[in-house]
Amino acid sequence: MSPPLNQSTLEECLEELNICGPQPDVARPVCSLFETPQAEQPAVCVGVGLELEQQQLEEFKAGMSRAVVDDRLATQFHVTVYFRGVRVHEHEVTNPRGFRVVWTDPYAAVDPEGLELVSLPGPELLLDQGQARLTRRILEKLGAGLEVTVQGRGVRAARWGDTHAFWSLSRFDRSGQPREVPKERGEELYSMGEFIRGLIGFMEQKAESPAYSVWFCLGEKWPDPDQRPWEKKLIMLEVVLTSLQMLKMLAVQGGASSLQSESVDLQVSDNPSLLSHLYSLESMDFS
Repeated sequence: MSPPLNQSTLEECLEELNICGPQPDVARPVCSLFETPQAEQPAVCVGVGLELEQQQLEEFKAGMSRAVVDDRLATQFHVTVYFRGVRVHEHEVTNPRGFRVVWTDPYAAVDPEGLELVSLPGPELLLDQGQARLTRRILEKLGAGLEVTVQGRGVRAARWGDTHAFWSLSRFDRSGQPREVPKERGEELYSMGEFIRGLIGFMEQKAESPAYSVWFCLGEKWPDPDQRPWEKKLIMLEVVLTSLQMLKMLAVQGGASSLQSESVDLQVSDNPSLLSHLYSLESMDFS
């Protein structure tokens, strides 16, 4: 049992504890029955939206300066060649008049119409001998080739050999209705005016995005009546109209993909400069 504490010892212990002395200030949380409302985040300033719109317009104008010559729209082409769905060749066509697809050495021939020559690769690179034999047969009958030109407001095509050519605006076309390219006389396949109108409708949320490429199939019917996919075709060509591709990209950047936003919708409606440029393109002559 511990001995009892005397009075002096008890007083010394109390002094060390400092129970009665001044206590240091300690920060304590203050509770409130009502939360102080946080300041609302400022809405996106319309001026900022207009500044962005102006920047996008300048980008659009810069792109148009590369696509419009003498107040007339010119387009180049990006041609991709596929052998049964496998990409085997690409070619940038810089001649705005168009090009001719042939099976020959592009450095050994000059097109009589002044078109750019796109030379298809041979079947030597194919491992499947059956595929190689059929591909060679198509190429040998190609003759003067497939001609793709821009005339007026449309893209036209004509075949000059014995190999039949078919076309569509999509590689996923499931219509089952083959569309043949006429021989020699040619036919308008794609209207640039329709593309511009489709792009305007797309920006105004009234239509789907218009296509900016044409797909050709050599030696086989396309779209396929039996719904065979494009990857099964011996020779397919994708022709991208680069000016239309550029316009589509600028339209998306200019707000066509974000018009679901109310704030963007208001800003665009207050400053429809990009749409105004597209409307002006409707009345242009395309070359």
